[in-house]
Amino acid sequence: MAEFGDGPRDTDPYWSWWINDEQMRWHEAALLDDLGEYEDAIDSWQEYLATRSDNLYLSLSLANLARAQVHASAWTYAESTVSDLVDCSDDIHSGLAIASISQLANDVRRSLAAPRSLREATRLLASFAKRLDVNLVR
Repeated sequence: MAEFGDGPRDTDPYWSWWINDEQMRWHEAALLDDLGEYEDAIDSWQEYLATRSDNLYLSLSLANLARAQVHASAWTYAESTVSDLVDCSDDIHSGLAIASISQLANDVRRSLAAPRSLREATRLLASFAKRLDVNLVR
């Protein structure tokens, strides 16, 4: 973050033009999630989703937010996020989003405390995503 805050340098790689505040927020949320800091990851995912400039990573970000909420046992919020993910499911065109949705469904299935409604919603969403994945490969 400090390096990014210092601004561009002549020695930066040619591809670094795409790194901006929005990208940094996304990666911060992903890092917190990977570290198992789910409460902080939830806050970061929500901040990213509230301030993003387009829908480019919407389905992937919603799936990641839902996964963090599941790991934090925030069931009501996870159900709401899954509902938002279902609402945008027609716009899923990313293999990463499909993989994250599949992982979300697996995480919910493995959780003994997950509500039945969340289990059913993620199972149906994963089934839909799996069909999308087959179409993406073709």
